[in-house]
Amino acid sequence: MIAQGRETPVERDVRLRERGFGAWEGLRWEEILARFPAAAELNLTDPTAYVPDGGESFATLVARVRNVLDEVLARPERRVALVAHAGCIHAGLYAMFGEDTPSKGVRLLPASITRVTTGGQGPAVVTLNDTSHL
Repeated sequence: MIAQGRETPVERDVRLRERGFGAWEGLRWEEILARFPAAAELNLTDPTAYVPDGGESFATLVARVRNVLDEVLARPERRVALVAHAGCIHAGLYAMFGEDTPSKGVRLLPASITRVTTGGQGPAVVTLNDTSHL
């Protein structure tokens, strides 16, 4: 449990919800390909390469996650834990690192931890997709 045994407030922020997948919502990739055969022509490992019908673009996801990150970085707290779906983690790393995002092509695992430090030299990845705590 997050912040278990601590008097740390837990805040919920809807901007960290998963990317809106529109007509693809709730479907596994195999089901998407079966129902929407044209998706087979898309590079589904590149979130910038597609926008599902009625869904959210990766650029829109990056913008909303960037807003959260900007607010968090403006706080006086030195350590902050953000809990989000893989899409938001990819978007956050993209917001910080741009095209050279360290998560490019990485399938983030459930319950994995990605740690980033910020400072005078800019952001740096400490861990990416770490599951050693499991």
